[in-house]
Amino acid sequence: TALQEYEGTLFIVSHDRYLINKLADRIYWLTPEGAVSYKGSYDSFLEQRKIQQEREPSKKAQSSKGAVAYQQRKVQQASVRKQKAQIRKIENRIEELDNLTNLLNAQLSSPEIASDYEKAMDLTHQLETAKNENDRLMEEWETLSQAVEGT
Repeated sequence: TALQEYEGTLFIVSHDRYLINKLADRIYWLTPEGAVSYKGSYDSFLEQRKIQQEREPSKKAQSSKGAVAYQQRKVQQASVRKQKAQIRKIENRIEELDNLTNLLNAQLSSPEIASDYEKAMDLTHQLETAKNENDRLMEEWETLSQAVEGT
């Protein structure tokens, strides 16, 4: 054809691989790092690229490993944030229970309550319930605090 017989330089940009393979004796491969020149036909360029890709560790594999590691970090960070929020809730509840315990102890020591057996028993039961919940929350707080410190 006329293009094959032309002795000057042709700069062809095409998606037609057959046309490129027939006319080109040099291929310029455009990458983010810049243009790379390959001497030969399009088929020889493809062979050289395949050999080069087999030698290099797969950038996609490295990229996917990085993406997986990123996702794992994000999941772990979210977990730590949830644990810290739970710790704050527990600390607030423990403070409420401490205030309640102090109030109940003050009421139990008052002379009016000491003379009323039923009221004293009710306050004692409330005090015991508050202490049990406080103990349970302290254990949960300790477990969560250790988990957060370990990350």
